[in-house]
Amino acid sequence: MEAKRLIAKLCIMFTVAGASLAAGPAHADFIGRPGRLVAVQVNKIGSDKYLTNPGKIVIEEPGTLELREYRFGGVICSGRNLSESDVNTLGRTVGSDAVHVAPFYRNGQGNVRCLVSFIIGDSEVITEIPQ
Repeated sequence: MEAKRLIAKLCIMFTVAGASLAAGPAHADFIGRPGRLVAVQVNKIGSDKYLTNPGKIVIEEPGTLELREYRFGGVICSGRNLSESDVNTLGRTVGSDAVHVAPFYRNGQGNVRCLVSFIIGDSEVITEIPQ
């Protein structure tokens, strides 16, 4: 009887392991360059842009003065939504030279950077986030 239970448990373990391998490898979030947050855009439900692009943030990358866009939600970034609290938190940092945002993202449709999480910190400390 013990042997039958052991075989049944092993069959279940191999089935679960096989299913997780068949799903493909897990992909880690990419880390964007930390920088000064210069804009937060929120498109409300009545906007023509809402379905494809409910919102985005724009970060000025230090040293390059390049503006990098990270979107959230909608068709382009499906499943990558920010809560109202997240948007409010980001909104309080807009334009601050003392505070930088380090964005974490996944690629969405058309290789758009879709914001999945972020770190907010002192600009002197958060200049580079290790990969």
